[in-house]
Amino acid sequence: MLQFIILIIGSLFLSQSASAHGSCNNRNSCNWTINTEWQYKALARCSKFGVPSSVTDKDCPYTTGDGYAYAYKDNGCAWQSSTNNYGSWSFNGSVYRQTRICARGRTSSDLYYDIATNMNEGIEDYESSKIQTSTTIFSEKDITINSMSGFLEAKGEDLFSSFEIKMWLPNSEEDTEITSEKTFYEGKVELLNGKVTVSGDFPKEAFSVVEYENGIYSVVFDGVSIKAILPQGINGKTDLIEVVGTSDGGVREAQVLSKNIKETKEDLSFSVSPNPTSDILTISADVTTTNNFAIRIYDIQGKEIATVSTNVNATELNNYSIDLKSLSLNNGTYFVLIQSEDASYLKKVVYQQK
Repeated sequence: MLQFIILIIGSLFLSQSASAHGSCNNRNSCNWTINTEWQYKALARCSKFGVPSSVTDKDCPYTTGDGYAYAYKDNGCAWQSSTNNYGSWSFNGSVYRQTRICARGRTSSDLYYDIATNMNEGIEDYESSKIQTSTTIFSEKDITINSMSGFLEAKGEDLFSSFEIKMWLPNSEEDTEITSEKTFYEGKVELLNGKVTVSGDFPKEAFSVVEYENGIYSVVFDGVSIKAILPQGINGKTDLIEVVGTSDGGVREAQVLSKNIKETKEDLSFSVSPNPTSDILTISADVTTTNNFAIRIYDIQGKEIATVSTNVNATELNNYSIDLKSLSLNNGTYFVLIQSEDASYLKKVVYQQK
């Protein structure tokens, strides 16, 4: 019987790496008019079997607001809450599910779901986090969060939990695009498979790690101080500045797939041609199995574009043609998944119209 074989393309899962999401945004001012947008914002997002839903709340105390923004989401599979009270944050969320494809946040791509559905997932694995911070203080020369406490917790392989803080300079009240050029502070701590990774400006010794006997790992924060010096020429009282806290957790999709889908020991011949292509794509596969195959097309983000067939036998698969032009595809990179009960093959294809 054939084992799994798959080509993991890292860029496919970049946008899917965070499968849980709660965020709070603080700005040092809002528009100060009756039409102002917000100074404090909170967002909570949950997803169940790839279907995301989110809640966002905004507030500006200088008009009719009370300085309090609250967002909560629960889909019966996971829950997430984000609270922003005059710039003081509180995040709380947990995954409780029987398979890792059911996680809080923005999971999963169609491609991940289609491949991972039949995996043997532990029913006791979970991810959870609870983070609280003091009010963000905007001074003329620096930005300070005097106290951050709470924990990141995970049990099971390839489930991660993380917390990140970014500070950046919007071009205007309407600017929401955070880029590296606008960012002057970026720090993140992440727990994955019992290991802690600290990146960017986050204090390297600002936590302790606890390992429990039942396989639970916990990263504990107790009064962590965050301080960022403003770029030269920027005044924290008069220039528009935004501070963002993000609580993320769930499944690291590409890592799960790479571990659970093994390369076959048999010498298989499997190819697609021509590549790049502008019209007909031909599959050539030398497989010895009595199972039939399904063939599906996905975009670079893992979203299913088309189900070409669900009943192709091994003989047909050795010289199978797909009319990509009939799918009205835009120029770009796509993935062809050929899958049976006991084998999965993934190929990257570049489509270029003539």
